[in-house]
Amino acid sequence: MCIRITKYSWLLIFSAGVLLVACLESYQPPAISDEIDILVVDGFLNATDGSAHVKISRATPLSSNETSPVEQGASVSIEDNTGSNYSLTYVGNGEYANTGITLLTNNKYRVVIRTNNGNEYSSDYVAVTKSPPIDSLTWKRDGDFLVVSVNTHDPERATKYYQWFFKETWEYTSKHFSSYKMVNGEPVLRDDNINRCWDESNSTQILIASTDRLSEDIISEFPIARVPKTSGKISRRYSILVEQRALTPEAYNFWLQLKKTTESLGGLFDPLPSQVLGNVRSLSSSEPVLGYFSAGYTSEKRYFIRSDELPIELFFNPHNNDECLLDSIPTGELKLHGPGLLLVGAYPPSPVLGYTTSSPSCIDCKLLGGTTTRPDFW
Repeated sequence: MCIRITKYSWLLIFSAGVLLVACLESYQPPAISDEIDILVVDGFLNATDGSAHVKISRATPLSSNETSPVEQGASVSIEDNTGSNYSLTYVGNGEYANTGITLLTNNKYRVVIRTNNGNEYSSDYVAVTKSPPIDSLTWKRDGDFLVVSVNTHDPERATKYYQWFFKETWEYTSKHFSSYKMVNGEPVLRDDNINRCWDESNSTQILIASTDRLSEDIISEFPIARVPKTSGKISRRYSILVEQRALTPEAYNFWLQLKKTTESLGGLFDPLPSQVLGNVRSLSSSEPVLGYFSAGYTSEKRYFIRSDELPIELFFNPHNNDECLLDSIPTGELKLHGPGLLLVGAYPPSPVLGYTTSSPSCIDCKLLGGTTTRPDFW
């Protein structure tokens, strides 16, 4: 049957629509409490060097800008399925550690935690995995970034699931070399070097990969670090120490879900955060615990990159700014500037009429975050 629409019918439909919209009220979702108290456990038993490290903290709301509060005063130990027990010592920043542990490959291990409020937690027993060697580390340019990648393979096809961590170390200098320092209000020749420093940082992203669906257990050119040229890390010499771990399928799935949850928040069409718990559970209550404990043999490789190896597109001069201009101070006015005055050099050489100075961070490289202690491996 056909229906004929007249101009009066359109008017009726329009009027009904207006009434329908007028009846709608805005929905105010219930407030989400920021009061959460979830234990976070990140533990690894390293069979390569016989060390155990377990970091314990408390989760914070997504809306919070504060760092996660660490758990102090806990009793932490590693147990195996034969009854052997190894106590861990608190070393600060929520981390508990022990060294000199002799692991047996056929045994399984778990972490046991008792917090200072009396609650007890335990992980599942986990097997000791074994990582194949890292074949090589390589780099390439990607726009204004230096990208470091890892290559590895397992000819026995027994690994399939990989995880990486890294520590970056880089050498940098301040703009000006300081030849003098103030001692008891007088300039004297400096016997130390505050121009060259080294700084370091650890990886923060979840770096995992799987070859389970590939015909061969080969990881080729997997990017693990992106270094922007403006960071200054590659202005002189850069080093990266990469640690590789083999994961169980369960551990890989945990890190994969955690990666998706932490990296996919905020988009309109992104999946809602899921509850990623892991293999650590409360023995005292039904409270959820976030985290994972695993054990295994690791492999490491260190890689150095010099600035003169890089293409001109990655060249960046961190000292090319107006904040490091030199200023002159007559000798008679040095004491007016206090004991914190940093000097660059004298002018003219003979007789000395004054000294040059600049912004402190342009003279003392330690003020940029590093240390003048040269690393043993440098």
